[in-house]
Amino acid sequence: MQRKILVLLLVPLVAVVGLVAAQPAYASEFISDEVITIDSDIVDDVYAFGDTVVVNAVIDGDLLAFGGTIIINGEVTGDVIAAAQSLEVNGPIGDDLRYGGYGLVFGDGGSVGDDVNFGGYALDSRDGRINGDLFGGGAQFQLGDVAGSVFLGAGAVEVAGEIAGDANFQLGEVGGQAVNPAQFAPPEANLPVFETLTPGLTFDEGSIAGNLDYAATRQIEFPQGAVAGSVDFSQVETGTEDFTGPDFEGAPGPNPVVAFFRWVGGLIGSFAIVLLFGVAMQQITPNFLENTVETLRERVAASFGVGLATYAVYILLLIMLAILFIFGIGLAIVGAGGRLFGALSYLFTGSTWALTFTGSWLAVVIVSVLLGRLIIRAVNNEARMPFWSLVVGLVIVTFLTAIPFLGTFFLSGLVALFGVGAVVLTLWPSKQQAPVETGPAADRPVVNETPSESEPRINEALGAG
Repeated sequence: MQRKILVLLLVPLVAVVGLVAAQPAYASEFISDEVITIDSDIVDDVYAFGDTVVVNAVIDGDLLAFGGTIIINGEVTGDVIAAAQSLEVNGPIGDDLRYGGYGLVFGDGGSVGDDVNFGGYALDSRDGRINGDLFGGGAQFQLGDVAGSVFLGAGAVEVAGEIAGDANFQLGEVGGQAVNPAQFAPPEANLPVFETLTPGLTFDEGSIAGNLDYAATRQIEFPQGAVAGSVDFSQVETGTEDFTGPDFEGAPGPNPVVAFFRWVGGLIGSFAIVLLFGVAMQQITPNFLENTVETLRERVAASFGVGLATYAVYILLLIMLAILFIFGIGLAIVGAGGRLFGALSYLFTGSTWALTFTGSWLAVVIVSVLLGRLIIRAVNNEARMPFWSLVVGLVIVTFLTAIPFLGTFFLSGLVALFGVGAVVLTLWPSKQQAPVETGPAADRPVVNETPSESEPRINEALGAG
């Protein structure tokens, strides 16, 4: 019954399943350091966390990397999933590339075997090749050869290679003010320098073999033969661009494109930080994490109730502290309130920190691991992939808890209640129940014995055995 309740509560979270459901249960290579340089071939998946990550060899598997600067000079035969300030691809990637950050640059020899998903300030693939489709959102794109179709939301797009499929561009104000790179990253950061493009769509000896569908504030003239298929134009009034998602009121800067990608960047940053925390828990306190996840799985309703009760107790504690504070003011008049104020301060700070940490961090990791585990085992019941359980669950939890109101209040609150309750139940001392006897022994009368009376009988039984 508890499992059914959990499934019903988490049904909305299954919207983005499939991310890594087909991943094999390989052992994985975890690397964490300030500067990571991979000079030797690795036949395994690699998870790298550092300020600088440089791949000079062959990774026969997937690469998941988080850091400031990531440079791929070697080869990755599988997927690359990365979140960093900058990513430079100078070698072949065998499968998909998913990247979020400031800038993505393809060097000479850089290629992706299948699709590319990008979100950030700028992408420059003029010296590389994408052998699948390109899905992206950013301020500007300079495109090289793309074997598939291209779907972009951007301020400026320059086609410098051949797009073999169709192209769909959602552009801003043509000829308007270019987006300032400083709005995406601090000026002191060590970031690649991109040529600033004028908003709109231009062709630099490039072409589109399929159809072009674009939306902009006005029509754009293209070179003769730049588009082999049909051209479909949709006019967008200045200042009426519709960005579905969060409410951008109060976002820094007047440009809604910047506000949107700041929101996306916030999601990526939140995901990366919680993922690092979750991986640290899996490495440092695996037993506690596993016990808490199992508690939530086996005692769903109890976890929710205990979580609710914990927050209620916290509110009552705040009321009690407020009353004691008022009482302390009276003591302070006669010079006796110093220690009371100190104790109240420590109690308030400690309880608030503990509940905030548990509800905002531990709870997210616990719910994510359980959700990812349920999804992966639904596909393959024999699969045991702790890391990918965390990744799958955290991707879903991160995006759904970012939905305005529904996610930021309701779903986030549910995650906190379930997680806090599971932690309290796991840490709460429980009485060990004696095993229930069955058969003839269960019908014997119960004899109350003191330890001194029972000890000789135990020894006798052991000796007789």
